[in-house]
This record gives sequence, C-alpha cells and structure tokens, in this order.
Amino acid sequence: GESEGRRPSSLSPEKDDDSTTAEKKEHQRRETKKNSKEKEATRLKFQERSASSSSPSASPSSRVLRSVGIGHVSVRVVAGNIADVRVDAVVNAANSLSFMTMDGGVSGALRNAMRPPGWRERKRELRKARAHGTTAGSGGRVIRKTPAAGKNKSAPAPAEKDDDGVIAYPKLFWDDDGKEHTNKRLPTTQAGVQPALGILRSQGVRHVVHAVGPIWTDYPVREKTFKIIIPQIKTTVRRALNAAARVGATSCAIPAISGGIFTHWKPNSNIKEREMKAARLAVVTEVCAWARDHGEATANKLLSVDIIDLPSRQRGSVKWFVEAFDKVAGSARKSNPRPTASEC
Repeated sequence: GESEGRRPSSLSPEKDDDSTTAEKKEHQRRETKKNSKEKEATRLKFQERSASSSSPSASPSSRVLRSVGIGHVSVRVVAGNIADVRVDAVVNAANSLSFMTMDGGVSGALRNAMRPPGWRERKRELRKARAHGTTAGSGGRVIRKTPAAGKNKSAPAPAEKDDDGVIAYPKLFWDDDGKEHTNKRLPTTQAGVQPALGILRSQGVRHVVHAVGPIWTDYPVREKTFKIIIPQIKTTVRRALNAAARVGATSCAIPAISGGIFTHWKPNSNIKEREMKAARLAVVTEVCAWARDHGEATANKLLSVDIIDLPSRQRGSVKWFVEAFDKVAGSARKSNPRPTASEC
C-alpha cells in the first residue's frame, strides 16, 4: 500500500521546481540573444543607410568613396560638387567677409547656388539688355533709346541691378564660452551661420556655415608654418561642426578648409601640393575626432558628415581626402572599395 501511494521520485516537487527554474533561465538566455541580434541588425542597417550613395545627403552626381561609423555619426568621403549636396548644413571654405562678389572656388560655387533658380538665364538676359538697350524682362523688345545729354549718340536704358542680398550677410556665431554673436566679418578659425537661399534651399539645405580657415600665404614657406596652420585648420573644422550642430542640422557637408587658394605656390616646388594634402589630412582628422567626442551624445543630432571634393577629372583633389581617410580610419570598416584612377 505504501509503495503504491508514493509518487515517483522523478515527479517530486523538488525536481519540478528545478526544472522550471532551468526553463526560465534558458528562456531568458534566448531572449537576451534575440535582443542582441536585433540591436546588431539595427546598427548595421543604420550604417548601411548612412553609407548608401542614394541617401538624402548625396546628390545624384556624387559618389561615396569611403565611409565609417563612429558612434552614431557616419563619416564619408564623397566625390562631387558641394553646390549640389542634399544636406541640412553646408560648410563654406570662406574668407572673413564671405559671401563676396568676387568669390571663387568653393565659396564662389556656393555663392552662385544661393541665387534663385534660373539665375543664369536671368544673367544672360541682363547682358543682352546692356548690349542692345532693352529692358530685362521685356522679352527682347527694343526700348526706344533716350538721347544722351549734349550728344548725338543714344544711351542704352539702364540695366536692372543683379543683387540678391547675400553679399556680406550678418553671420551668427558662438565663442568658446557659448556666447552668441552676430557680425558680417568673422575672425580666422571662426565659423558663422547664415540661412540658405535660392538653389541651395530648393535642394533642402537650410544653413550655410562659413568657416574662415587660416591663410598659408600669411606665413613664410617653411616647416614651422605647418605647425602653426594645421592646429588652426582643426579649430576651424571643430567650430564649423559645432555651429552646424547648434542650429539643429542632422547632416552636413564640409570641403577642404585652407586647402586651395590660401596655399603657397612657387615654381619648381611641391609646396602647394604638400600644403593641400596637409589641409585635407587635418580636416579628416578633426572630423573623426569630433565624431568620437560627440558620437555617443544623445543631445547630438548631427549624425552624418560628408567630406567632399571634386574628382581629379574636374580639377578636384578628392583622392587626397581618400588617402587621408585611409590613414586616419584605416582600421575601420570601409563600405566601398578603393576607387580607381578614373573615379578619382
């Protein structure tokens, strides 16, 4: 009777409790592993989306040559025209009063992109008006010329002024203590913001950040100059990225700062090339350093930085950005293969 009434030992309460505990632990282990896989998939998906050349920050004609994720910030090297970018903020390699009428290079390209769509056609019409004495917007109709005072010759009608209000626009900038300032002129290494207009605005650009880098030709051609200029370029880049982040930009494009017309040129010398390469290395180094410092900050909304230059077939130097990127972020995962000579 006792043997029939006793429950089998394998079904004892103690064993049931142990089995339930083991099942709970196994379930928790599987859930943790599942969550880790989901997080990793999300992270990889973010990196792929950031690295994709079809992302909103890439123009249709641009090409992503290098990409790396640093924290939550995607840093890319892009071959393309900075005036065609689709980003929140575009950085201008500026002088102290940019924009100016005679701006060239990056500043000149962005200056033209601040004009309204169709400005080139408008400019051609103004030139015809000046040449033929017509009024712009008259559809080419010849307006009767007014005789010049005291002369038998006729004077052409005055052409309309080509002024769109972006020359020497007041810029908003911050000092290292976070104090806000507004001025038309920016000191060297400072970065100031003005609203994007015209073609840039139609592309989705909201801000132009004027970054005033140091001028190599203000110093003599010697090795000591590199030690003076490079830290100033890095300071300028850091302030430009900080300014873009302050105005709420989620993406920005930055060119070579102090890497063009500000460099030296001497016959039978490679000084210009050395300075251009050094400037690009400084830009890449500081962008990656800024991403490391801000990539994990929850308050930072600037999640994509494109380092951009024209390919060499368009007289650009993006290949030197690629070389600099490989030095600075060579151990990081590259989402694109090494570009061929035709691509650079």
